[in-house]
Amino acid sequence: MIQAQIRQMLRAKWVIFYGAFFSLLEWTLFWLTGSSEKTMIGLTEATLFLVPLVTLLFTITYVYQQKEFLSFLMVSPIARITLYLSIYIGVASILSLCLFIGTSISAIFISSNYEFLSLLFIEQIGLTFSMTAIGLWLAFRYPDRTIGFGMGLLFWMCLAILYDGLILFLTFYF
Repeated sequence: MIQAQIRQMLRAKWVIFYGAFFSLLEWTLFWLTGSSEKTMIGLTEATLFLVPLVTLLFTITYVYQQKEFLSFLMVSPIARITLYLSIYIGVASILSLCLFIGTSISAIFISSNYEFLSLLFIEQIGLTFSMTAIGLWLAFRYPDRTIGFGMGLLFWMCLAILYDGLILFLTFYF
């Protein structure tokens, strides 16, 4: 079941564009700053902002596009937990893999700080897996596509404001 989900995700050209975007972003940041440290800091900020948004929207879109097929699978003799876990692992692993490949292709040439790179990869994978779970929950919770997308964007906006407020608070008081 997981293999079928992964094969279906790899057919989407959008996922490959997702990894290529982060590789291009990293090269652009390096070209603009000229420093690998500044590039990695900028890439971390972009990751904290873009990965949750893209992961939420892609997961919600994927579930709504596969709604009829998923309802067909739910009436078949497959345990629902198996179905949910296969969708979750399939979507999250492909998004993480494309992000990891897109980031690591240029990061190997730009930075020699492998501790920071490993923390960046852990951050990216953690964000992808957590936002995939939230996106799946939102898509299965709200059957209407408009409400599902709206709740996903609202959730992402609240997290972005909370993160910015926390950084502002820490900067101002410490």
